[in-house]
This record gives sequence, structure tokens and C-alpha cells, in this order.
Amino acid sequence: MPAPHRTARARPTSRTFITATGLRLGNWVGTHQNNYRRGRISLERTKALEALPGWNWNGPRSWTN
Repeated sequence: MPAPHRTARARPTSRTFITATGLRLGNWVGTHQNNYRRGRISLERTKALEALPGWNWNGPRSWTN
């Protein structure tokens, strides 16, 4: 699945959030968080995601405004 636009926040309001281009951003974030927890994500991808504004590996329960 393609990465979200560079200016996208990594904290979508829900798993059902869809961008203007049709990307299901909430699912995209959740998939990467799950893959990280299962050790199925490369170090390169981990660093790229952590560079996104607001990225959080713990999911929506720990997101703050």
C-alpha cells in the first residue's frame, strides 16, 4: 500500500478515515503498527514512519490532541 502524502498527520480520527485521494489512512496506520509489534517491519521503514509528524506506535488510545 502506498505511503500517505508527506503532509498527512499520522493520527487519523479513526480506522475508517479516507483521504481525498481514497487512501484508507486509518487502516494504513494500523497495519504498520501491527507489523511493528509483530517484528515484521524493516528498520528503514521504522525510521521513516517515526519521522512522520505525530507518529505513534501505540495506537489511538495513546493519541492526544
